[in-house]
Parts: sequence; structure tokens; C-alpha cells
Amino acid sequence: MKFWGVLLLIFITINNFNAKANGGSNRNPINYKPISLYLEIVGQGLGLSVNWDYRFDPHFAIRGGFSFLLFGYGLPISIYYLTDPTSSHHLELGAGVTFGKFANIFSGSYISFIIPSASIGYRYQPRKGGLLFRITLTPLFIFEKYEEVSRETGDYIYHYRLKILPWGGVSLGISF
Repeated sequence: MKFWGVLLLIFITINNFNAKANGGSNRNPINYKPISLYLEIVGQGLGLSVNWDYRFDPHFAIRGGFSFLLFGYGLPISIYYLTDPTSSHHLELGAGVTFGKFANIFSGSYISFIIPSASIGYRYQPRKGGLLFRITLTPLFIFEKYEEVSRETGDYIYHYRLKILPWGGVSLGISF
């Protein structure tokens, strides 16, 4: 529940800054449909995810979702930059993070994870609403923990190394 509260607070803050910067006028002069619902296969959600997307500016959108994983779940959130708001075709550049938990079926325990990601892709989203299609390259940034034994003391020393996992996804939904 804290996740949705933080997401709502971020959204309200960004919207207030936009309204003040624009003298309180309408931030949708191009008359695009700002809300989208879509299913994503793989991508930032890691499995099958249901997502809500809101364009709070002609060039920017935020996304929140719920992903269904084998033996677990994920909560992807992200922010995107979209090119040319007057067109239905967009280059999409984004960054996000997926929070989640899955069951270790061998030990019976649960493992929590946080996976940062980036995205670059194509988005088809007509201004008047209707079909939304996305295809993205979404590299995942995995911080792998490893240990080594100190030669001097014999103690374990823990380190993390960054691994970039090439990933991608396809989305289909509606804008309204």
C-alpha cells in the first residue's frame, strides 16, 4: 500500500509543478488521450504484467503495474520520455524499477528483489485513443552478491558486481 501512496504523491507533485509552470492552464493542448491500460509480456514486469500508464505531459508518462511471475509477483514502476506528441508513433526512452517477491520452492522461503531497468523502444499510441502497442529493449541491472575469504583474517568479505541482462518486452492495450 505504501508503494501506491508514494506513486500518488509523486504524480500530484509533478502535476502541481506543471500547472504552476504553465500558469495553471491546460497541459493537454494537443488533445491526446492521457490514460492507457495494457498487458506486457516479459519486459520490465519480468513476466506477464497488467499496467496503468498516465501521460502527465505531452512528452512524459508514468507507469505502474502488477506482474504475475512463476511462484511470485512484481510491481514495475517507471517514467518515460516520448518523442513528437503530435504523432501516433513515438520513440520511448525510460527508466524504472521492479519490486517483487518470489517463493524459493526448495527451501520454502520468500526472496524479495529490486531490479532497476532502462528502456528504449517504439510506441504506437494514437492521439484520439484506441489501440496501444509497444515493443521495447529493456536491459535489467542485476547486482550479484558474491563472497571471498580474506587472506589476512580468514573472514568472509561480501562484494556486489553489476550484471546487465539483455531483456525486452511487447505490450498491447488501449488508450482513453
